[in-house]
Amino acid sequence: MKIRLFLLLALMALPQAAPAQTHDPCTQAPRVSIPISITTSTKILSGVQGKKNYLCTLLLVPSGPVSISVVEGTGALCGTNTKAIVGSTTAANGMNIAAGQILNFGVGLLSFGAGTSPGADVCILSSSGTVEMAGAALISQY
Repeated sequence: MKIRLFLLLALMALPQAAPAQTHDPCTQAPRVSIPISITTSTKILSGVQGKKNYLCTLLLVPSGPVSISVVEGTGALCGTNTKAIVGSTTAANGMNIAAGQILNFGVGLLSFGAGTSPGADVCILSSSGTVEMAGAALISQY
């Protein structure tokens, strides 16, 4: 019994580990609000040298069926060093959305998707050149 008590007291005397700190740029860094009204693949945000892109909110409502992806990269329509943030690296293999269906990710408080390349642009790739999409994005660059 004395040994158990001694061990318990010894364990209690050990320094306590600090709780893990979480850092999410969507809660702590400035965010860029982007209105979206597109009919084709479009660059929605230009990259900032040395900063990565974190998606805080994405809302899209297409007028017809479409397949989309959100990617990062450089060059025309993020065509160089393309990396998927949401969906795929191509529109054809992206997320299928029916006409009028709402695609909604995140509420702006925490990131739901992040790029990996500092300075990269953010683009929405669309499988259709005629389907109108409206919505908004909130992106933090950190």
